[in-house]
Amino acid sequence: MAAPLLVLNKGQILLIQNPPKQALVLTNTDYISTLVVAVNNLSELYTVGDYVTFNPSGATLINYDSITYYLTTEDKIIFKEQ
Repeated sequence: MAAPLLVLNKGQILLIQNPPKQALVLTNTDYISTLVVAVNNLSELYTVGDYVTFNPSGATLINYDSITYYLTTEDKIIFKEQ
């Protein structure tokens, strides 16, 4: 699975929905576990391969090669799994 080749603006991040890295499951919430597949090269918080949780409301959906990607900003992420 190759992510689309995009040049992301400062603060932007590209995610795909993915099961959580740990056994962590959020209930009664709109937040989802995702995998970082692209990030602006100025990011100090996230790298490709990180597992993060965010609310997809307001994210831009991109369909590429039958996969749905979420284009959002880093400030929409509530936490990163270790």
